[in-house]
Amino acid sequence: MNESPFDVAQYVRDYLLEAFNVCARPIARSLIAVGGLTGDHADGGLLIVAPARVFRATTPFPTEALNAPIDDDTDLLGVEFIVQVHQCVPALTEAGAVPSIEDQEAAHEALLLDSAVLWRALWSPEFLV
Repeated sequence: MNESPFDVAQYVRDYLLEAFNVCARPIARSLIAVGGLTGDHADGGLLIVAPARVFRATTPFPTEALNAPIDDDTDLLGVEFIVQVHQCVPALTEAGAVPSIEDQEAAHEALLLDSAVLWRALWSPEFLV
């Protein structure tokens, strides 16, 4: 296999998008990013998957190969990711009116549900298969 960090990020993104679909919380847009994460136009949700660090690994995987000699038989790379879901939340109106408590609470509940979907998907044994 010759997967790049981008290929692994695509796998993570596709896996998470499916997890959101299974939980009836579809995400409208997704992005594989590098470096700083920015989110805009989050109506319907924006999933961002960003490789944060790539490192040479050794066995048992994913142990970082610190000060280990380069082994021609092992070309393992580990990749750490930052994963975020952005959602629009109520904001002040143009006239400066504050959203209702109910609207704010519903938006915060949605953010917590998104966090739960991420947590469950990323800790699932099926994720690493």
